Parts: sequence; C-alpha cells; structure tokens
Amino acid sequence: MDENFWNTMGGKYPVNSFWAERFLIDPLDPSSGPGRDDVPSTVYQSPVAPKAEGPEKGVFFSVKGLEGAWIPYGRGHAACPSRHLAKRLILYTTGLLLAAFDIEIVTQQVVMDSPRFGLGVQRPKQPVKFRMKRKTSSSAH
Repeated sequence: MDENFWNTMGGKYPVNSFWAERFLIDPLDPSSGPGRDDVPSTVYQSPVAPKAEGPEKGVFFSVKGLEGAWIPYGRGHAACPSRHLAKRLILYTTGLLLAAFDIEIVTQQVVMDSPRFGLGVQRPKQPVKFRMKRKTSSSAH
C-alpha cells in the first residue's frame, strides 16, 4: 500500500483502488507497469519485453522486480509451496473465462477494503456488479 513504490499513473489509480492493468507492461509506454519509474533500480526494475514473435511481443504480464514488495503467497519459511501452481491455475482459469465470455463490469467505481491486507487478502467493500455473456463459437477463437 506504499504510494511511494507503486505506479499510480500520476494519481489516476491510487494503490487502494482496483486497477486491472497494474501488472501489465507495454513496451511502447514507459509509464506502464506496477512500479514507479523514480523508485531506485535496486528495488524495482521494469522488465524488458520478452523476445517473441506474434501476439506475445506486445503488452505482457510481469511481477519481475517486485520480490519483497508484493507478497501474495507469503514469504520465507511460510511461503506457500504451491504458489507457482496456484498462479498458473489462476491465469489459466482467467484465460478460459475471457476466451468463452464477454464480461462487462457495471459498478462504476470499485473501492477496496484493506483490513486484512497484511495477510495478502484484499476485497471490494461493496458487491461488484457485472454482466457475462457467452461468446458465440466463431468469436471465441
């Protein structure tokens, strides 16, 4: 929750608000990514786009350089032994849902609740309304 570390896009996305693109890096946009550009490079280093051909060479997800600043599964001897599997399953499931459904968030502003933040848990203060519509089989691919 440190505003001095996290990228807020000049205050547009405060750390206590939901910003779905926080961990996406656009090689063409130097202001993208989770960390602030003015944080010393020993703390956070903005990752370089992976060498790839095709659609992967654009915007990409990364948590590189966030060790010790972002602790979603604990750390040290208490770190979750299945954290790598859990992360991959979350990304896989999200990909399947996005491939099969059009999802529109209807709630205008999502305010996050932080009483258990130190445990790696943060949830919206109010219900988040959304619409889901199954994509047609031709648009799902």
